[in-house]
Amino acid sequence: MGSFGFHKSTKITFAAQMDERRDFIVEQANRLFMQYGLRSVTMEDLAREMGISKKTLYVHFTDKNSLVEAVVEAFLYKHQTAAESIFQKYFNPIDQLWGIAGAIESQLQQIKPSIFLELRKYFPNAYKLVENYQQQSIRKHVLANLSTGVQGGWYRASLNQEILARIFIQLMPMKMDPLIFQPDRFDFTTLHREMLLYHLHGICSSKGLDYLTQQYASEFPNP
Repeated sequence: MGSFGFHKSTKITFAAQMDERRDFIVEQANRLFMQYGLRSVTMEDLAREMGISKKTLYVHFTDKNSLVEAVVEAFLYKHQTAAESIFQKYFNPIDQLWGIAGAIESQLQQIKPSIFLELRKYFPNAYKLVENYQQQSIRKHVLANLSTGVQGGWYRASLNQEILARIFIQLMPMKMDPLIFQPDRFDFTTLHREMLLYHLHGICSSKGLDYLTQQYASEFPNP
């Protein structure tokens, strides 16, 4: 018998149910935040949309800040899992970048453009998670990609890998900033592709450019 008269199996089942309910809340909160924004969705809205009580919501999350942080952590985990899968699938560094770009585009298209601004201004702890992820996980993958590209002759031998990694990291928040690229003026798919091509044209050697234009000819806009 476990403590308080519960069998061990009963406690494990209860814990699993708690985890499932928490995952459900995070998933639904993510959907609503991405559709309507972070500030406009209240805990009352979340509870009503999920068909649960506010009390149940607060069993899993102390406040809205902790819920936003959980949503960001889940988003970053999916991003990291996708990135690692693509790096394992492709050996050519150009294919790796193209695959990563496709995964990022699929994720970011679901996000309201103001999300990053709201995170930075109103949810600093959650935004810090994004910054840490950029400087640790993304930076590591970008540096590995650049190193592989230089060694294989796909990228320019003289490029400064640290500088280019930092530039690449800043492309994501830039493209999501509605003050820089207004959603009503700039199509996200076009913007995303142009930034990728901008980066690749800046780092590829002649060998890399030949591969890029042949392998991904259909992705280039008509002159």
